Amino acid sequence: MTVRDMPVEQVMTTNVVRVSPTRSINDVVELMYAYRISCVAVCRKKVPIGIISERDLVRYLRLLVCQKRAPRQHAHEVMSAPVISVRRDETIGAALDRRREHRIRRLPVVNEKGELVGMVTQSDLLREISRDASSEC
Repeated sequence: MTVRDMPVEQVMTTNVVRVSPTRSINDVVELMYAYRISCVAVCRKKVPIGIISERDLVRYLRLLVCQKRAPRQHAHEVMSAPVISVRRDETIGAALDRRREHRIRRLPVVNEKGELVGMVTQSDLLREISRDASSEC
């Protein structure tokens, strides 16, 4: 079996930090700093509806500083949406293709009910590909 044929659930991160759509942006920043993570999933119940990444926060800051707009207060006002996700039983190849097609670095992993069960990042995929390449040497 090649890496591209492996199920995403074998490489995904399962400890995903989630926030509600009404969570304050200050709380989101504090969580990202405390856990040393580059994104959080915005979920309604257990279903991901958006992602807030470091890039989203930089855009938010730019609005505040450069355009002097009224500050956005909640996660749903800053998140990237709609969510592009991958099912946990899909292959790493499918995840790589979806990432490339949508030019994104992170894919929420969902179960058959659409509930968040993990996250697969660019780093997760690269680590698995390099591990596979090392084992072939």
